[in-house]
Amino acid sequence: MLTKDHADKSLQLIAAERPGFYRRHKEVIDELIPDLHAWMDQYFNTRGDGYDYTGIDVMKHWERLHHIQGINMAADHFSEKYGELFRETVVEEARRHVMDDLGHIPVESFYHQIGIWKELRGF
Repeated sequence: MLTKDHADKSLQLIAAERPGFYRRHKEVIDELIPDLHAWMDQYFNTRGDGYDYTGIDVMKHWERLHHIQGINMAADHFSEKYGELFRETVVEEARRHVMDDLGHIPVESFYHQIGIWKELRGF
């Protein structure tokens, strides 16, 4: 799922599931949610010192933040940036992001299993 699609889905669900909270904090939530999903996918289609998540390896960006430890990092980062009031929302939407991409929420070590990328790619 593309980052913008993650954000759009989150905003729609927050507005539907928590309408009062969304109305009261709309300005912050409308900034926080796209920021969160961009942060979760910040390594998508990038290469840097010791990693290359381009081409066939584009899915490998998941190993950076698409796990329970990454969700906890997001909660800490965005609670500091936007306030503790939004921690629960960050956790819920970071979890949803990972679930939408992988169908489950792994631990970080999941990505270090032999053959996991072959299995995730489907070949």
